[in-house]
Amino acid sequence: METDTVRALANQLKQAAESIRSQTQSLNSFAQSVDWLGPSRDEFVSETQAIIRQVDAQTEAVVVLAGRIENEIAEWGKWPQPLVV
Repeated sequence: METDTVRALANQLKQAAESIRSQTQSLNSFAQSVDWLGPSRDEFVSETQAIIRQVDAQTEAVVVLAGRIENEIAEWGKWPQPLVV
């Protein structure tokens, strides 16, 4: 497998995770700032935060996957290169 292609995939995964984190932070800020009072607002904020926690957990899984890909690439570098004739 082409290491540059796989390395690019790992980088894309990390960039996507960072973008998702940024979006969830924006969503949380929005939910907190809604000009709305009452129990339904509290429920809305609570549900939003629960969803954000789920998304954050999946985002972290993507980061871990990217790290595993990078470790795999590093392992490939330890193998002897095939002879080119």
